[in-house]
Amino acid sequence: MIIYSPPRVSHIPVVDLAGKDAPFAIHKACRETGFFYVANHGVPRELIAGQFEFGRRLFALPLEQRLAIHMDKSPAQHGYDPMEGQALDSQDPNAERAPPDLKEGFYFGMELPDDHPYAKKRLRCFGHNQWPARLPGFREQMLAYQAAARALANRLLSLIALSLELPEDHFVPYYDIPTGVRARTSSAPARTPTGERSPCSRRTTSAASKCATSRATGSAPRRFPTRSSSTSAT
Repeated sequence: MIIYSPPRVSHIPVVDLAGKDAPFAIHKACRETGFFYVANHGVPRELIAGQFEFGRRLFALPLEQRLAIHMDKSPAQHGYDPMEGQALDSQDPNAERAPPDLKEGFYFGMELPDDHPYAKKRLRCFGHNQWPARLPGFREQMLAYQAAARALANRLLSLIALSLELPEDHFVPYYDIPTGVRARTSSAPARTPTGERSPCSRRTTSAASKCATSRATGSAPRRFPTRSSSTSAT
């Protein structure tokens, strides 16, 4: 018996987080589409603009200064990710690897002391951040943006709980420390129509955040109550 048919999606809905029907809108979007955008998210425009500006400043630094904070030097893999440092699995049956990504990036996670239990475990997202030595204000901007994105993630988690007809703080007891946001600022050069990198092209800089609505725990995962209707959020 077929109990579910994948929807035919023509657009991704926008959920207004300031609206009274936000929980229902999230419920509907997760069941019918699986994805949604958010409006009135509460992250200040100036903070977003600052993220782009400091991203441009970072990637304008001399290469040796960027390589001084290479992510391989961090136990949590936080720091500078150089151009062509990553490659996806190949989709070509005749090639073992896909061409390397034409982008560079910078990753950082929660600020934790080195003696914190999660930092000692060398878990991604926890501690061991590296910051450029000659870029004043960069660390402060990154952490302010991270805090705003974490607040948004927590707000979404509360709305998801309400969308399931659960108490707003239902998920809180299941977590002990926020993963916060493992944020990435990246820069990629434009490419020619043939796919080659253009040495004279403008670069595009993006500020992306993996807004984790989850938090890490030191114990085994706990099962949530089973409900007759379920909602998944991505």
